[in-house]
Amino acid sequence: MKACKLLLKKENLNSTNPVISRYMENYSELMKIGSLLETKEQLFYEKDLLMGILWEGDAQLHTNWPGMEKSPFGKVIVHGNSVTSKVVGQLLRMYFAEADKVIINDLGVSYVGAVNIGDRIKGSFTIVGFDKTSKDSRMLLDFEVKKNKDTVVSKGKMTIQVVERR
Repeated sequence: MKACKLLLKKENLNSTNPVISRYMENYSELMKIGSLLETKEQLFYEKDLLMGILWEGDAQLHTNWPGMEKSPFGKVIVHGNSVTSKVVGQLLRMYFAEADKVIINDLGVSYVGAVNIGDRIKGSFTIVGFDKTSKDSRMLLDFEVKKNKDTVVSKGKMTIQVVERR
């Protein structure tokens, strides 16, 4: 899918926001309540374990091959934050690449399954609303991440804000 700018319907916007109105013309049909924004499928490699180690310092948990073989998971698992980071990053690159700046105002995730090296993940984001009470309009999204096409591994909610460089 062609990367696009911020896309919102006029009736959902704070009309005083010049950033939003600048992006509306060509893409208002894509970015409306109920629209589904999907990421491409991504493969997890052994090198992807490093991100979790750097974030959490848990080299003895997620990357402990003998220990994880004895755990309920049965093998090494990818850190949940690495999974979220990959799908959110790809969402922003695919759908908001032309925006000057995108701020993630809120992000809440529930991890419901494990991702292993060799698994393929894909994120699905649904636009559930627009918050017009703030200075800049914010897009409210629900999302889920599936591995290997059918197993849900995480679910969450996020709020993003597109702002213009001043």
